[in-house]
Amino acid sequence: MKSLVRDTETLILPGLNGSPEGHWQRHWARDRSDSRVVEQDNWPCPDLHSWLERLVSAIEASPGDVKLVAHSLGCGSQQTLRTTASHPVFAGRFWSRHVTSPRPRSCIQA
Repeated sequence: MKSLVRDTETLILPGLNGSPEGHWQRHWARDRSDSRVVEQDNWPCPDLHSWLERLVSAIEASPGDVKLVAHSLGCGSQQTLRTTASHPVFAGRFWSRHVTSPRPRSCIQA
């Protein structure tokens, strides 16, 4: 008999530099079969539009309901999605005190 409860996947949204191996987010994704990290193409130089596209693609590819867990600059993606999405988005956020700029100086082009 098929369960009436939909599968729920946890998407983990790292911040600047992608939370390298050993970070709690990587442990969480490795230790929980219902979790995965939403990978970005350019971790050191975040681009909100690109990060949102990747996040939306990950949500659309999920088999059921999705929980978002965001950290650091990943919170910006989650919050932007929450304010622009056509459906409700509920998420957990873990802020990092050391993040002061949405775009690192090394990424800013003259």
